[in-house]
Amino acid sequence: MKAVAILGTALIVVLTATADDEKASPLDELRAEADRVMRMPNVTMRRHVDILFTVTDQLLAEGLTAEAERYLVRGLEADPWRLNYQLVYAEMLQDQKAEAQARERAELVYTYSEDEDQIDHARTLLGRESPPTFAVMERLPGDQPTVLLIPFQGAEAWLMRRVQDELLAMLDVPVLIRQLDVDVPPHRRDARGSELNRLRRDLVPIMQTDEMQQFLADLKFSVDDLREEENMYRFMIHVLESTYPDSVESVLQRYEELRGLNPQWHTDDLLEALRGGVDPYRTDRVAYVAVTSADIYAGDYHFLFSSTPAHGSIVSYHRFKADFNRELPNQERLVRRTVKACLGPIGFQFGIGRCSVPVCPRAYPNSLREHDSRNYALCTGCATQFREVLAQSAD
Repeated sequence: MKAVAILGTALIVVLTATADDEKASPLDELRAEADRVMRMPNVTMRRHVDILFTVTDQLLAEGLTAEAERYLVRGLEADPWRLNYQLVYAEMLQDQKAEAQARERAELVYTYSEDEDQIDHARTLLGRESPPTFAVMERLPGDQPTVLLIPFQGAEAWLMRRVQDELLAMLDVPVLIRQLDVDVPPHRRDARGSELNRLRRDLVPIMQTDEMQQFLADLKFSVDDLREEENMYRFMIHVLESTYPDSVESVLQRYEELRGLNPQWHTDDLLEALRGGVDPYRTDRVAYVAVTSADIYAGDYHFLFSSTPAHGSIVSYHRFKADFNRELPNQERLVRRTVKACLGPIGFQFGIGRCSVPVCPRAYPNSLREHDSRNYALCTGCATQFREVLAQSAD
C-alpha cells in the first residue's frame, strides 16, 4: 500500500492548495472590516492589509477620494512596497498640488518597479518622454559579430533596453533589439500538467512494485506512457477509483480548476517559432536571442532559464521576477539575473562551450540560488574566449 499512500498524500496536497474565493461584501461591511484591521498592531495589520486597498478601490470608484486616502495611507504604512498603490497616492498628491511628494512616490516606482505598465505610469507622472519603439527585424550586413535581442511574448521593453546596455558594455560588440512578428504556439503545460508531472516523479521510485505494475497492466500502460499528461491523469484516476473512490469527484474538480493556470511553454515550440521568424533574415556572425517573460520547460525539467540549439536561443526571466519569488521589487536584480542568463546562450552561438568555473555567470545554474551566487563579470577563461572568438569573427 506504500504506492497508494504516496498518491493519496500527493492528492491531498493538491486539494488543499487553493482556498475558496472570498465572496464580495457590500462597501459598509468592507469598511467595517478595514477599520478593524487598522486597529491591529503593525505586524498583524500587514498580514491583513489587502482589505485596506480593496476599500480604497471601492471608495475611489464611488468618487469618495478623501475617505479613500485615509485607508490608502494606512495601507501603505503597513506595506509600502505596494507600488501600484504608490502610484495611486502619487496621483492624489499631484491633485492636491503636493508636487514634491508626488514626484518622490513616482520616482520610487520608476526606479524599483519591474512592471512595464507601472514604469510607464510613473514616467508620465514625472513628465518624461517615452523611449522610441524598437525597430522591426531586418537582415543585418554580417560584417561584424553582433548580438540581436528579440522581445518575445510580451517581454518588457524597459528590461530589454537595460539588458542591451549591459551586454554592450560587457562584450564590446554591437547589441541590437529588433521586433519579430511570429505566431507563438499555445502553451503545452499548465498547473494541472505540472501537478501531474510532479506526481509522476514522486511515484517513479515505487513503480516496479507489484501493486503499481498491476494498475499499469489494467490500462495497458508502460511506465514510459505516463510521460504523457493525459495518460498520467487516467492512471491517477484509475488508482483512486480502486483505492479511494470517495475522493475521485473532488480530485477531478480540483484538476479542472488547475487547467490554464501558470502556463508553461515547451522550448521546442518557442525555438521553432523563433527559427521560422528569423530564417528569412538570418545572417552569419549574429547571435539571435529571444527574451521572454513566459515560463519555459523541456522534457522532464520542471523549468528552464534558457535553451540554445544551433539556430538561436530562448531566455526566460519569468522565474527571476520579484512577484514569482515573493521578493521586494528590484530592477537591478532582475537586470543582473537576465544578463547572466543571456551570457551562456550568446557564448554557445559564437562557439564557446559551457564554463566549468562555478562562480562564472556562464556556469550551469541548477537553481535560482546558484544563479544568484554567480559573479556578474565573466571569468578570465570566458572573457579571453569571447575576445578571441569575436576578434576572429571581425577579421
